[in-house]
Amino acid sequence: MISNTFELLTDTRDKINSTLLSVNAKRDFWLAEADLAPVIYGGSATKVSAETDVAAASESSAGGGH
Repeated sequence: MISNTFELLTDTRDKINSTLLSVNAKRDFWLAEADLAPVIYGGSATKVSAETDVAAASESSAGGGH
């Protein structure tokens, strides 16, 4: 039984943290599932390599300076 406000706040914080951890774990699962499906069923790897090329180009141009 919760006897004061601070225990209520602590309990609520713990519930929120566990919910966030659960949501993040489900997100990671579905992202892994989405990455695995093209590998199993044969998909195009050009999308992944194109995203990597764009990220690498943006990183190199960000530090370019003048």
